[in-house]
Amino acid sequence: MAGHLFGYEAALAIDGQARPLREARAALEAAAFAGDGCRGCPRPSGGELQPIAARFLEDLRAGSYDGSLEASTASRLASLLRYATGVMPLDAYQLDSEGRHAPASSSTTSPTP
Repeated sequence: MAGHLFGYEAALAIDGQARPLREARAALEAAAFAGDGCRGCPRPSGGELQPIAARFLEDLRAGSYDGSLEASTASRLASLLRYATGVMPLDAYQLDSEGRHAPASSSTTSPTP
């Protein structure tokens, strides 16, 4: 019985840590469909993702995800959140993404390091 309760509480804690990521995904999806002509769709403000990203990055720095998120995944998420919030310019995405072009990049050539 104690093992089941421990597992249940651990699952709740991990699920609670995923909340910022679910909120970020919902904000990004709403932003992606905002120009879709959807009349009932929520329209996110430009800064809606910033507090969500800040909370995730703060928890990441505090080590809250050490037991439930791989380091490579955490690194990629942190990088993507910085691009999505405008902290990093979208044109620099190509350098971090193994040569793939940035979605809004007007350049088709690889940047010189």
